Amino acid sequence: MGVHASPTVGVGSPTLARRRQRRAAEWLARWSFPLQALFAMLGLFLVLLPVLLPFWHEVVQRWGFTAWVFEEFSRMGPVALGWLLFLFVGPYGALRALARHSPGGWDVARQWGFPSPAQVVERNLYPERPKEVLFFWLNLAFGLMGSTLWLYLPFGVLAYSLRTGG
Repeated sequence: MGVHASPTVGVGSPTLARRRQRRAAEWLARWSFPLQALFAMLGLFLVLLPVLLPFWHEVVQRWGFTAWVFEEFSRMGPVALGWLLFLFVGPYGALRALARHSPGGWDVARQWGFPSPAQVVERNLYPERPKEVLFFWLNLAFGLMGSTLWLYLPFGVLAYSLRTGG
């Protein structure tokens, strides 16, 4: 009986992990700007416009979730601020602490911050060591949050200042 290579030989966990990392980085590189546009529009329509347009305020207040988003972000409520701070300060602090373990020798200080998903794909900045893996996934998560959730915050600050007469 001869020794035949099984279909999984050569496709060990490092190869599968690299494929997963590449797919995630490519997905975020492709969808980052459309997500930013979508969430900027949502922030505009759910947080700022209800303060400026009374009829739109009534529309937003009809649905529970949209009313909650409006109330929390336009008043800079504790849930929204806590949520945003938890989602951004935590990963940002961890990324700063792990900056020297950036994959591919990326220097956060000399190369203007953390690598974008497009830069990860273009420059093949995939991790090889455990701390680089942690940095890689935190960086992608931070990029995803920056493309989506943070966009409520500028509209919330504007809505808050308009509501308080500032």
